Amino acid sequence: MKFALILALAILNTISGSKISNKNILLPLADIEVEYEITAEGGCFDWSASNSAIAITVQDQQGCSKSIGKVRVVTKMPSQTFIYVKPKSSDASQFIVEVVVQAISSLSIITKQKQLDLDTQEELHVQAYDDKGNTFTTLEGLKFEWKTGQLEMVKFTESGLKVSEKRARLEFNSDIIVVKGKKEGKETVFTRVVEKKYYENKIETNVDLVVIQKFQFYPDYPVFYLPTHSVIQFHLLRADGKTKISIPSAAHVWSTTSKLSKIEQNGALTTQTVEKNLNLTVVNSNYNQIKAIYHVVIPKYIDIDIWEDGKEKREGKVTHLIVGKLYRFQAYLKDELHQRIYSTDAFSYESKDIELIEQTVISKVERQNVKLTFQRGTLESSVTIHFVQPIQISTIFKTYIHLPIHEQYNLVVTGGSGNYKYQSRYQSPTIFEIKSPHTLVASELGENILIIYDEFNVYNSLEVTVYVTDVSQILPFERRKELIVNESDDTFYQAIGDPKVGNYTQCRAVKFTIDNFDIFTTSQIAGDLSNYLVCNGLKMQSATPGQYNLQINTQKISVTQQVRVYDYLHFEKPVYYVTPHSTITTKVLGGPTTWDQTPYNEKLSEGILKIDMEKYHFNCFQSKAEFRITRINKQSDLLPNPKLVSNTLPIQCLLPEAFKIYNEKNQEVNWLFKEETVQISVVAVYKTFLFYNSSSLHLDYSTRGLKYQNRYLSYDIQSGISDCKFIVASNSYNNHKDTFITIKSELDLIIHHTLKLIPSGEQYDSD
Repeated sequence: MKFALILALAILNTISGSKISNKNILLPLADIEVEYEITAEGGCFDWSASNSAIAITVQDQQGCSKSIGKVRVVTKMPSQTFIYVKPKSSDASQFIVEVVVQAISSLSIITKQKQLDLDTQEELHVQAYDDKGNTFTTLEGLKFEWKTGQLEMVKFTESGLKVSEKRARLEFNSDIIVVKGKKEGKETVFTRVVEKKYYENKIETNVDLVVIQKFQFYPDYPVFYLPTHSVIQFHLLRADGKTKISIPSAAHVWSTTSKLSKIEQNGALTTQTVEKNLNLTVVNSNYNQIKAIYHVVIPKYIDIDIWEDGKEKREGKVTHLIVGKLYRFQAYLKDELHQRIYSTDAFSYESKDIELIEQTVISKVERQNVKLTFQRGTLESSVTIHFVQPIQISTIFKTYIHLPIHEQYNLVVTGGSGNYKYQSRYQSPTIFEIKSPHTLVASELGENILIIYDEFNVYNSLEVTVYVTDVSQILPFERRKELIVNESDDTFYQAIGDPKVGNYTQCRAVKFTIDNFDIFTTSQIAGDLSNYLVCNGLKMQSATPGQYNLQINTQKISVTQQVRVYDYLHFEKPVYYVTPHSTITTKVLGGPTTWDQTPYNEKLSEGILKIDMEKYHFNCFQSKAEFRITRINKQSDLLPNPKLVSNTLPIQCLLPEAFKIYNEKNQEVNWLFKEETVQISVVAVYKTFLFYNSSSLHLDYSTRGLKYQNRYLSYDIQSGISDCKFIVASNSYNNHKDTFITIKSELDLIIHHTLKLIPSGEQYDSD
């Protein structure tokens, strides 16, 4: 019935999440009151015992998350007690703990290993059992007597082992001790309970421990091959692999099963001819010995290792040494199968090109084709080395490479042998691939480290962090862009990746487009722009003047760029003809307009006077005058490259070839009615072009059969002449002394009779 109750409570405890540290406790009878702590978690609890054989003190901790019951043995007789651990709240579970108090029947000593290395520590624990073989839960506080023979007992404070206060007070009489092997050999450790209750029974136990001095061969594996007809000196090292053991030694006996080779007790092995499976053994004691098997082979050639001083040897040939670095070299033998042969024989070495000091070499300057020669007996080999500069990579940012996805970046590497190997430090994320000898392709977003090393010197290497990030922002180099109509121009953009990294090293893979503007034609700009922190650009052109807000797009990121397309500077008329010393007042159209009401800069050639924002006054002072207007907006951060618009305006400053007369309706006058009076203007003519202004000329007028006064022209009826002429001539200016060859035009005018409407019944009389 009680078992069923305990089982039911265990199931409920599992469901509720409450737990207790131990439900079955076996404590020993002793002279002292043995104590043991039980911990209940998941609430605050009331503790009670089924009888007075034990006493309980309780302490709740951490706001009822934990409750500790300290069980103390009061009885001096075997007993069984149940402890009831009841929760103070309804959300925790009840526990029943069985505590049995019983006499110790037997002991054993528990140790992690039975074989101890010399001068190393080992913990020994006593374990006790009742008459049914059940293991006691704790022996803490009980007193034991230990006998350790040649083993040294180590204080807890010196051993580093942390124990309870009770065990620390007992020190070498605790149920736990620490020992150290000080002498090789077998030792039997004894212990017994020294509580008064157990004096008569003398409950004791022992364990055998072997103390050995672990050692190893030097050279150790992977030395498998030895040379023929040689003396190879072996050594013995302690277990730390560093401390040499003095040999010959009576404690270490060397032997071999070989019938050809001989081993001396000082570790010197003398080989003879080719031999397989040469067995070498060193016996220290019955408990400790080491063995190795070697093959004796014929050396065929000498090979050489070179490595940088202060660094571990690495695989791979080192023939291109860094200038200023100290390198060490070592020669060794190989057989016909290229297997490395161990030998303690000395090699001779020399070089005619550089000084060698105790198997080291260094050069402060670059050198090529330095020959090192090595010799052992009749074998001789040489190696050619070179002294080169450290590997360097040419990038805008020295410490990292930052690329957008799919970017192909050309690695410009210098130094070393010129032959390089590339690899990434981490397998994931890959982020880049080396597609060709020097092209790095950004294939995946992330961060990794690119390692570049010399193919002929693994010590000559360089590490560069590579970041591959998406575009987070577009920055036009020109937030405001100016174009001239029908002229293409380049505009550039910088794409920003992860702002925590910095600018892209190169971003040619980032392409830009314009949304919904058919009036612009665009194309990608060819060429590498990375030195200017520019990713890419567009070549723009438009045939339609105006101001536009263009949306520039790439990788789902966009930015607005203001673009103005300007017409050329031009007049209201395609060309103006004027006489020297005459003037023109007209509008000048086209060219740049102002941004933010900031006036543009304007330069006028000699003879031009600006009247207002649109009107200009041109003074034609010489026959070859050239009128040029240059306009450009002020440079700013928004407009770093304002467009300079300059044009020579179409003004022809020259003398006419002839004159014509025009009426007030700008119609050429070739005929007159007899009674008509017409207001005329004399217009200078060059070829088929009419002059805009010829007022600088002094004109002389004469007529035949006509009357002319104050710009009014009429027929002189009294003259009776029908072939009328209007004669204009000029050979000077009104306000200047200059003269020129007379320009004269005789203009024939046809005289028409006036038509009259005659009323009915009257006759028409002609004059």
